[in-house]
Amino acid sequence: MLEFFSSLGFEHAEILDMATTNSAHALGLTDTGALAPGMRADLVVVDGNPLTELDALRRIRHVFKGP
Repeated sequence: MLEFFSSLGFEHAEILDMATTNSAHALGLTDTGALAPGMRADLVVVDGNPLTELDALRRIRHVFKGP
């Protein structure tokens, strides 16, 4: 699905923002979007760099879930 946005001309960084921070804000979650004290954070470690290859997001190695 994310590759569709790439085919429309969006940069990978924009696509990642749309899928994460922008989606969270659309759901009314305002304590997300930065790795900082007091902010919520889930972390996904992938095999590769999604800024250069979106399909790296399909190769998940670890997931760290915040409280």
